[in-house]
Amino acid sequence: MPAISFQNVSKTYAGARGAVQALSDVSFDIEPGEFFGLLGPNGAGKTTLISILAGLSRASGGRVTVMGHDVVADYAAARRSLGIVPQELVFDPFFSVREALRIQSGYFGVKNNEAWIAELLANLGLADKADANMRQLSGGMKRRVLVAQALVHRPPVIVLDEPTAGVDVELRQTLWQFVARLNKEGHTVLLTTHYLEEAEALCQRIAMLKQGRVVALDRTSALLAGTASTMLRFKMDQALPPALAARRGRGRDHPCRAARRRLQARGSGDRPRRPRRRVPRHHAGARMNGWRTLLYKEVLRFWKVSFQTVAAPVLTAVLYLLIFGHVLEDHVKVYDRIGYTSFLIPGLVMMSVLQNAFANSSSSLIQSKITGNLVFLLVTPLSHWAWFSAYVGASMVRGLVVGAGVLLVTVWFAPLHVAEPWWIVAFAVLGAAMLGSLGLIAGLWAEKFDQMAGFQNFIIMPMTFLSGVFYSVHSLPGFWQAVSHLNPFFYMIDGFRHGFFGVSDVSPWISLGVVATAFVLVAALALQLLRTGYKLRH
Repeated sequence: MPAISFQNVSKTYAGARGAVQALSDVSFDIEPGEFFGLLGPNGAGKTTLISILAGLSRASGGRVTVMGHDVVADYAAARRSLGIVPQELVFDPFFSVREALRIQSGYFGVKNNEAWIAELLANLGLADKADANMRQLSGGMKRRVLVAQALVHRPPVIVLDEPTAGVDVELRQTLWQFVARLNKEGHTVLLTTHYLEEAEALCQRIAMLKQGRVVALDRTSALLAGTASTMLRFKMDQALPPALAARRGRGRDHPCRAARRRLQARGSGDRPRRPRRRVPRHHAGARMNGWRTLLYKEVLRFWKVSFQTVAAPVLTAVLYLLIFGHVLEDHVKVYDRIGYTSFLIPGLVMMSVLQNAFANSSSSLIQSKITGNLVFLLVTPLSHWAWFSAYVGASMVRGLVVGAGVLLVTVWFAPLHVAEPWWIVAFAVLGAAMLGSLGLIAGLWAEKFDQMAGFQNFIIMPMTFLSGVFYSVHSLPGFWQAVSHLNPFFYMIDGFRHGFFGVSDVSPWISLGVVATAFVLVAALALQLLRTGYKLRH
C-alpha cells in the first residue's frame, strides 16, 4: 500500500478569462519510508497538489489517498496520518510556542504529549523560546514552529512545502538533520523545493511538474544524470594565502552533503528505504476530543484579552444604565410597580450577551482567515459538527460571562427580583447560541474586516436597538409594533425580562418558540456552510 497515491488528479479554477487548468491527470505513488522530491518552476502546480493532499483544496477529478485513506471520503483518518508544513509563514498571535503545540496536538486527539513536545522544541532549537509569544519570534523561528506543529501528532507521512525558502543556513541544517532522522525511523517525507542540492542529496526519487503535468518521474540519480550541468573553473593569478589554502576543502559539512555521501556509500539512493520500525498511524495513548481543544482554544483566546473582551463591554453597559436611567427614570413608565432603571437592566444584560456572543465567533474566524493561521485547523480531522459546537460554545461562554458581569455591576443601581429563573437561563443560553451561530456565518462570509463591520453595524446593531432594550414595544405606534414583532431579538429580550418580573409584552412560550425556531434555522445554515467548506476550502 503506498503512503501517498495520486490517481489522475486534475484541478480547474474559474478565472476572469475562463477556466484555468492548474493540474492535469497527475498520477504517481510514494512508497512508505521514502524520501520523495517534488520539483518544478513557480506555477507548475506543486502547491495546488499539496493543498489537495492536505484537504485545503478539492480536486476537480481523480483520487488521492494517504496510507490507504481517501482524503475526501475518509478525511479524518487521512489527516491523522499527515503532517503539513505550509509554504506561507503564518502564526496565531494569541499564543506562546508551547501553547500552539499543545493546541495543535489536541486537535488530533492527542494529550499527555509533553515529552514529544519537549523533544521537538529541543531538536528544532526552540527550547529557549517555548514560552515566548509567537509575535516575538523572528521569521526563522516562526518557520521552525511551523515544522513542530506539523510533527506534533507524530504523523507517518510528512509533507514539507518549500520549508527552507528564505531562511538561514542554521535552520536548514537543523531541519534536515531532524527530518533525516525521522525518515530513518520510518516516516515518509514528501518535499517540494527550489533547491536542487537538497533534492539531489535527500530524495530517493523525484517527480517534476510543469504546467500542471508530470513531465519526469524517476530515481534521483537517473534524472540528474540526464540533465545538463555546468562547471566553472577559476584560475588564480597567485597562490592562495597559507591560512586559506590550509582550509581548502575543509569547510563546514552541510547536512545535504553528508546525506548525499551516506546515500552513495550504501548504494540505496535509487530505492526507497523500508521503515526500520513501525510508525503508528495514530497515538495509542489517551485521546481527547478535538472539539474540546478547539473550544478551549477559543475560550482562552478571548480570555487572554479579557480587558477588551469582557471588561470593556461591562463598562459600556454601565454607562448606558447611568445615562438612560438618570435621564428617563421619572419620564418613562413601562410596567406597574417597576421603575425604568429596573426595567432597563435585563435589557442591557441580554444585549451584552447577544452582542458579545456574535463578536466572539465572527471576529475569531475572520481574523484567522485574514492572517492565514486557519490552516492549522483546516488540516485537522475535525468535522463540521466539531467546528460548529466549539465556536458556538466559546461564543456562549463569552456572552454569558459578559452578561453575568453586567448583571452583577448594574444590580447595585436598582432593586431587581427574580420571578422565574428558568426563563432567564433558557433565553440567555438560547440567545447566546443563536448569535454565536450567526457570528459563525458572518465570519465565513466576510473576507475583509470592513465587511464584518458592515454586518455588525447594519444588521446586528439595528436589530438589537429595535428589540425593546430601552423601551416596551407597547409604547410604539402600531406600525413599529408590527415591525418589532418580526425581530427575533425582541422575543429574546422580552422573554429574558419575563424571568425577572413575571410580566412581558408577549407570552414567554411564544417567545421561546420563535427564538428556538430562529436558532435551528441559523444553526442549520452555519452547519451547511461548514460542511461544504464555504470560503474555506477551494
